[in-house]
Amino acid sequence: MSAHTLESAHGTRGVPALIMSNFRRLPGLPPYGPMATPFPASWHTGHEGLVVEFASANGAEWSGNFREGHAGIDDVRKHPNGRNVLITSRGALWSVDPDTRVGELLANGVLNIWSLDGPNRLVFDDSGVLLFCLGSSGVLWRTQRFSWDGIESVRIDGETLTGEAWAPGGSWMPFSVNLDTGAVQGGSYSEPGATSDRVRGWLARVAQQSASVVRKIVQRP
Repeated sequence: MSAHTLESAHGTRGVPALIMSNFRRLPGLPPYGPMATPFPASWHTGHEGLVVEFASANGAEWSGNFREGHAGIDDVRKHPNGRNVLITSRGALWSVDPDTRVGELLANGVLNIWSLDGPNRLVFDDSGVLLFCLGSSGVLWRTQRFSWDGIESVRIDGETLTGEAWAPGGSWMPFSVNLDTGAVQGGSYSEPGATSDRVRGWLARVAQQSASVVRKIVQRP
């Protein structure tokens, strides 16, 4: 397998094979040779998902056939640890070790990916309702759910990620995420029983307004 610089990790099915370091995306299942290894192992191999060819450290080549997720993007790239490969098949995110041929399913609805430097990390939009961050040691954090159904207008400034979360009725509400810790402020959704700063602030405003109304009623002649 030739080693070339990855030009594009995204694409649609049926595109020419993309050549990478020790892996490349294929346009479909190999027409001859050993059968592609299915991910998950229980998946019926008569179906075709996203197909990737790997080269292990000893030079052995093999291919993997990755079942599609519920919804999302197709993507193939290096893991921040520099050893594993991350494959996203219609949202289903797998981390695969090319040498052991072992894969771990990390998510089923990846809609977008953002790269971070210093250190090398990746942030994933999971189903449009939360974010999680992957570093060299694995998943570093996973936010609580903060959107009803959609995340857009994402911007990254230093260690802060900002954007808008979809709310019922079609409105969008601002949010921010601390990229060191995964702590969220704002958003459009609160977990049942959550006592976030946003919820506490809203309750305090309601209490103030109620107290003001009561005072006006009491002061009436």
